[in-house]
Amino acid sequence: MMRVKAEEVDALQEQLQFLKDDLMKYIDIADEKSQEVDALQEKLESSQESLDKLQGEFGVLRELLLHGIAGSDEELRKEVDECGVAQAVKKLVSREKANVEMLKSLLDKQTQELSATQQEVLRLQEDIQVKDADLMQCLYTLQTLLQKTSSEVPIEHSFGRTINEDVTSVLDHIVAEIRCLHEENHRALQDATHFRTLTETLRSEMESLSLENANLRTERSSSKELGDTTLQGVPENKNVKDKIDMFCQTDHTEEHDAPEKGQVELTQEKEQLQSQVLLLQAELTELQTKRAATEAQQSSEASRTPQSEIEEIKKDLSATKVKSGRMLTKLKMFKEKTEKMEGEMKRLYESNKELEERWAQHEEWQREDAEKRTALEERCKALQEQVACRVPQHDYDVVSADLVRASARLQEFEMEKEDLSDRIQNLSDRNGQLEVEASHLVSQFSVLKEQADMLTSDNESFQSLVETLTHSRQALEHELRSQQEQHTKVVKELENKLSRSTDELKAADTELASLTSKYESLQQKHNEIVYKYRSLEEQFHFATEEKNQLKVKCEQLESECASLQETAAFLKKQASATEQESMEFVGSLKQEHEELKQQFHRLKAEHHKTEERLVSAAAYEQQSTVLRTQLEDAKAVISSLKESSEENVHEIINLRRETDELKKSLALSLEEFDAKEKKWMQERNQLKHIGEHLKEAAETLSGELEELKIQHEEALHSKLQLRSEIEETQKEKKALAQQVQNWRSYIKDIENNKSLGSENQGSEMTRLELELQHTAKTLHQIGLQNETLIADLNKALEEKKHLQHQLADTQRNLQAREDQILQLHTNIASSSDSYIINMGPAAQPQLDQKLFELQQANEVLLSNWKQEQQRRRLIEEELDSSILRKSRTPLYTAPSEQHHLLLREGIVKIPETNYSITRQFKSHAYKLRRWFQGRQRHCHLLISRRKFGPLALGVYLVLIHIWLLMSLL
Repeated sequence: MMRVKAEEVDALQEQLQFLKDDLMKYIDIADEKSQEVDALQEKLESSQESLDKLQGEFGVLRELLLHGIAGSDEELRKEVDECGVAQAVKKLVSREKANVEMLKSLLDKQTQELSATQQEVLRLQEDIQVKDADLMQCLYTLQTLLQKTSSEVPIEHSFGRTINEDVTSVLDHIVAEIRCLHEENHRALQDATHFRTLTETLRSEMESLSLENANLRTERSSSKELGDTTLQGVPENKNVKDKIDMFCQTDHTEEHDAPEKGQVELTQEKEQLQSQVLLLQAELTELQTKRAATEAQQSSEASRTPQSEIEEIKKDLSATKVKSGRMLTKLKMFKEKTEKMEGEMKRLYESNKELEERWAQHEEWQREDAEKRTALEERCKALQEQVACRVPQHDYDVVSADLVRASARLQEFEMEKEDLSDRIQNLSDRNGQLEVEASHLVSQFSVLKEQADMLTSDNESFQSLVETLTHSRQALEHELRSQQEQHTKVVKELENKLSRSTDELKAADTELASLTSKYESLQQKHNEIVYKYRSLEEQFHFATEEKNQLKVKCEQLESECASLQETAAFLKKQASATEQESMEFVGSLKQEHEELKQQFHRLKAEHHKTEERLVSAAAYEQQSTVLRTQLEDAKAVISSLKESSEENVHEIINLRRETDELKKSLALSLEEFDAKEKKWMQERNQLKHIGEHLKEAAETLSGELEELKIQHEEALHSKLQLRSEIEETQKEKKALAQQVQNWRSYIKDIENNKSLGSENQGSEMTRLELELQHTAKTLHQIGLQNETLIADLNKALEEKKHLQHQLADTQRNLQAREDQILQLHTNIASSSDSYIINMGPAAQPQLDQKLFELQQANEVLLSNWKQEQQRRRLIEEELDSSILRKSRTPLYTAPSEQHHLLLREGIVKIPETNYSITRQFKSHAYKLRRWFQGRQRHCHLLISRRKFGPLALGVYLVLIHIWLLMSLL
């Protein structure tokens, strides 16, 4: 039986190895799938880059004529006609350099003056604070003087009392005047701080004006560059000269009207102007050479198609429309800036008026202070005279000394006040200078208004240029109508090809949708099979553990049975030996008893003989005494023999009792052995039943794995079909791009063959427009297909991640089970209390070999797991890089947004995608709860099927749950 069990265990281990091999195959298949996904992603990126290139080529022509620079300046045109473009530009550059130097000097002066005013304001504030402290000190001294006079002069004398009252009143008046002076000084300090804040606001306004002027300069530089690009496309020298003159005039006016800008930027712009003028001269020569070359090529390239010219004309018209709109927006922005400048000038005027009013108030306060000072001096003189005539000489000297000190302090304060007034006068002069600067800013504002008028005139000239372009368009349309009949066949063939390609693309879309639905269904089936596989693995694990427990119990029972058999044999041997010894002892006792009986009879015979001899003869008395002593000795020996026989009888009785007890214990042990043998047979039958159940589960698992393989092969087949379809779509896309390139060359040929015109061009023009619209639609559809493919690719990546998580989980479970099997084997081998059952000579090496194979498989799994981790890291890095590339190019937006593609047909909205794969990514708590529910159902089924103790099962499940929680944590 043990061999059968070992064979079953070997079969189960082989099935586990087979499952491991299948898992490794699935891992390889997943790797191939990820590589295919990466290849698809690269192909999609290349297709999107080609689409972006096409869109960029469409947008380049729109940006050719962003700013039309037109206008006329008679003086500059005369200079250009007389001296040439280079010399006129040099003159303009020299003028602008002089203006820049003037602006530098003005800015340096203004900055120096502002710094000087700020320093003076700080000094004034410090002086005012010092004077304020001196005034407070003077006030304190006067108060102390008043107290001294009131204490020294006796109150009893009425004359002294009146003098004291007069002096105190005068001193109170002086204190009040000093307080007034203190308040005036505080007001002057507030005015100085207000003036400082006004200077800071003026400086900030000047900086804002300089920033606005810098913005105007940047706009001018952009208009200059765009004017250069437009000049490159115009072949006539006269128009080039006019636009250069207008550009230089606008540059000159803007540089002249920007006195508060950075000088370094202006010098850089002048250098750029010089370099651009040289480039313009070189481009004029190149244009002349190209013109001659195009005239030579027109005769040789007369057979080419005129479609590129039509496309360029359309682009020029759209660019002119965009340009006019941008010019209008710029005019609006310029008007807003002028309004802001007017508001700032108004604020400057208001601040200047406030400063003037403050200055007038300050002058009035100074006049009032002077009048009060003169009145106080006169009052002091009168009081001194009164005091001199009334007060005694000693008190008068003290008071006069105090008054002299106070007058000296007052004179010092007056001198300081005069210094402050001089400084305020200087500040007023600087305020006048700031007013002059404000008037200069007003003049600059008027110049900016004139510049706005010039821009409006430029807009009018731009409209005239648009009219000329419309006339040229009409002429080109007239030429294209003549060549329509020659190219109708080609256009029809292209239309047929495009219709075929659209039909094929639609069919590919439907096939893709069907394949995606099939893939989702296969994924759902795969998830169900994986769930079943996990449940079967758990059942198998549970059955193996039960089997191991039963094996351990069987081994324990066999060891107990062997020990009981050995004890029974030993007890039998002991009982037989004790019986033999007791029988031998009884035989020896019987022999001794018979010998004693014989001696007793002999002694009796001798006693009778002695009695007869005593009776017969008295001579024999001595012999009788000897015989009596011998008889007494014989009686003592007989009594001792009786006692020993009684002891032997007691020992025999005890031995019989012990043998009876041993027989009873042997019978009980035999009964226990029979009961344990019955239990062991029942458990062995249960093990057989469990092994059969495990075999059935392994067969069902192998069947499900075969179905999973079939489904996976079908998915791979569908993936290959999808890949082939994507390659076909890319080929069609390349063909469309080639057609677009052919059309461009065709239109360029038409541009070269402008002179060959005819009357039948209207219908061909409409036909070409329809073709262009049709190509735009196809490009739009290709973009939508690319976006759907990107969404499918993202789904595949998410599914790949989910499969990788599942594979990692299965690998962990298999590794844990292998560890448990190894632990069980080691525990069985190392347990000292259990008895080892020998299962034959061939079982142990087989187990050792299987253990070695399991260890090798475990090492292989570990190496594969490490390789898988490295490969996953590489894939994640590639995905991150691809996501960064996608974020740099507007290839793919978030799934919650809506994509807007505008290609001549309004807005096409792509709805929000709803991924089905997100339902598989649940939280750990949700997964744990689901796992507990599954385990609860499984345990309930096992308990209902089997009849072993639920307590042990519950303890086992609790231990499993604790282990899983620890592994999750």
